[in-house]
Amino acid sequence: MSSYTSDRLLSGVKRRLSVPDNQYLMDDDDIFAFADDVISLELVPAIQAIRQEFMLKRERFDIVGDQSSYLVPYRASGQTLRDLKIRWPGSTSANPSQARSLLLYRVEEEHLYRTGTVPSGFYFSGDSVTLVPAPASSLTGYELEFWYTFKVGNLTAVQNCATVTSITGDDVTVSMVPGSIDTGTVIDFVRGKQGHNVISYDVTVTNVAGNVISFGAGAVPSTITEEQTSILSVGDYICPADTTPVIPLPHGMSAYLETLTALRVAEALGDDAAYNKLDKAMDREKTNMQKILAPRIVGENVKIVNKNGLLRGRSPTARGNGFRSL
Repeated sequence: MSSYTSDRLLSGVKRRLSVPDNQYLMDDDDIFAFADDVISLELVPAIQAIRQEFMLKRERFDIVGDQSSYLVPYRASGQTLRDLKIRWPGSTSANPSQARSLLLYRVEEEHLYRTGTVPSGFYFSGDSVTLVPAPASSLTGYELEFWYTFKVGNLTAVQNCATVTSITGDDVTVSMVPGSIDTGTVIDFVRGKQGHNVISYDVTVTNVAGNVISFGAGAVPSTITEEQTSILSVGDYICPADTTPVIPLPHGMSAYLETLTALRVAEALGDDAAYNKLDKAMDREKTNMQKILAPRIVGENVKIVNKNGLLRGRSPTARGNGFRSL
């Protein structure tokens, strides 16, 4: 199945509206802007309600001694977090007991938990989280692990991105280098297949020579890890940061996206006939979309574990450090 790209979205929207390519009231960027609104305000909430972890991302940062505030990753949707964990030195996927979820403290009560050297919780302050207690100056080797819903990038035309044709180390050959990418450009690596498609983001181009785009050592995603869940492959895209030519949604949402986008365009153009026709189709396509999305897996019960239960062998939370003993 070919990827559902922004170019196909444009064709679908214009087909629903019978809009000629040479009409001057609204250009392609305007339609993309309407589609961006539909995705962020209508479709992402629908995905989160049905497939809660579809756009889940985790990212780690070193904890610095005496530094208590850390910015929430700016690509976190709505600047919200799914979870915030602290990892001990030497923590690995094979040794998960060395990681704990930090407790969310109420600001009115955070002063009760300031004693100690290792953070046990946090509170939000603007776009940051503030750790409580503050990390001791001697604290080394600890990490913060942010879990969050990754923000969907803004739609852009396929021609504004470079299509990967081969990869040699840190040099990536593309079919053509668009004018939007040059030395120093900050880019995203985007999967060519539809879905949650950002492979790696905010990578700086170090050189462009002909059809070869070069990056710093190790910047091209080539290994699967806990954080890096996919690698760059032939057919993927290199795009200016926070943009994507591939619709970052599950299969089955394209028709509903086109209809909702066309509805907004019709309203902006004052096309009442088209608006009324699309408005009638909207509910039917929404129902069909929900049937396709849910359930994500059939025949497997969801396992819910009581973190305080006897099966986990945990004692009640100890006041002062915020952690449960194993």
